[in-house]
Amino acid sequence: MNFNAKEKIAVVTGSSRGLGYVFAEALIIGGAKRVYINSRSKDACDKAVSSLSEFCETHGKSTNIVAIPSNLNNGAGVRKLVDGVLANGDSKIDILIANAGASWGASFESHPEEALSKVIDLNLKGVFLTIQQFAPLLSKPQGVDPSRILINASITGLYSSKNGNVYGYTASKAAIIHLGKTLALQLPERYNVNVNTVCPGFFPSRMSNGVLSKFGKDYIKENPRNRMGDARQDLIPLILFLCDEKTNYLNGMVLSVDGGYHLNGPNL
Repeated sequence: MNFNAKEKIAVVTGSSRGLGYVFAEALIIGGAKRVYINSRSKDACDKAVSSLSEFCETHGKSTNIVAIPSNLNNGAGVRKLVDGVLANGDSKIDILIANAGASWGASFESHPEEALSKVIDLNLKGVFLTIQQFAPLLSKPQGVDPSRILINASITGLYSSKNGNVYGYTASKAAIIHLGKTLALQLPERYNVNVNTVCPGFFPSRMSNGVLSKFGKDYIKENPRNRMGDARQDLIPLILFLCDEKTNYLNGMVLSVDGGYHLNGPNL
């Protein structure tokens, strides 16, 4: 069975690199008509447009890649992203992947207030505001294939760890998991939108490499699948599965993509 995002219009926040970039690749592979990518940095956005356009050519796809630089930690930044989509001629979109996020590690005793504010503003407040402001663009009549919102959380939002010192990150990821459940009860009726949450385990990335340099070997040893996550191998099929019209009854799901590692009660 083929799962795809054919002719869909999608917005992926925080997508100039990392998992967000792979989510954009997934939509290209799935035949999306247009994918909006986003980052705080214009340079990062421009580089991502160039490399994703090459990815399109390599895979024989005609997806239009559009970048809108914006910081999504406040309402004005989110509005800039929405207005950019509207200015490009899209008054409706089909898919929103709320991926933009940040982390900060410091001991309990020295953890600064500004670090908590920075992380929670982007990871929690920014996710809520992004969904809130894009909801009118996602709205569809009842009875047709619903639009999709995917929230990218983390397995660190599902468990506690004695070794964790990324307090704002883990708290914000737990919060958006619960936010996704709440919105999954409300948005289908109001907007005909399904809301699902993806909780990746540890995938090598700029954000996770610091933790993996200390605990990576333990993670592999304790993981039932005995390996790290591979973003393209493990996440691209899942994104297309969740966005395909054949899975329109999937709503309110919290999907761990970690080889089953979180079942151990991890200590990372």
